[in-house]
Amino acid sequence: MVDSIQVPAIGFSTTVNVDGDRQMVFQGYFEQGEPDDVVNARIDRIMLLADRQRSKYKLPALREELQKLTDELAQYKQDVDEAELNFQKAQAGLDIQIVELMAQKANLHNEGAASHAARGKVSPYKPAGHVASSLQNIEKQVADLKDRKASNEAEKKVHYDNVVIAIDRRQARVQVLQEQIADLERLFGG
Repeated sequence: MVDSIQVPAIGFSTTVNVDGDRQMVFQGYFEQGEPDDVVNARIDRIMLLADRQRSKYKLPALREELQKLTDELAQYKQDVDEAELNFQKAQAGLDIQIVELMAQKANLHNEGAASHAARGKVSPYKPAGHVASSLQNIEKQVADLKDRKASNEAEKKVHYDNVVIAIDRRQARVQVLQEQIADLERLFGG
């Protein structure tokens, strides 16, 4: 009787990084004559098991990042609301200062005109001396306050534009994380 010829098996090892601290090694073999689809199915099964373990350790990190981004987005909203309130208060404070300066200017002008009339002058009143200087100072202060209001508006716009960019980036990342988490949970359980 003829001894049957043994076809040697092909052994393989697959090392998989599960997370930063863990590795797994899968070892197996297949007969040299086995069809490719059977061999591929065996390797796919091993990789599926490895992917399941990897997802087990990846999900908490993804959930933690998602929570961090969600918290950041909530903080951005609170910061924007607070900044808007502070901006409105600052602008209102500048408006009040402008109104007060304009009232001061009107009073100073009226006092000068009354003094002009009390001296019996019939020519139109034209401020002069310290009154003219004071009126010019008030006008300069008003112009400075208006410039500050415009500067505040420009700074607010730059700040808001930067915040919108940051929020958009985080929202995009949140979307990606939610999809990754859902995929991993669907494929491998949570």
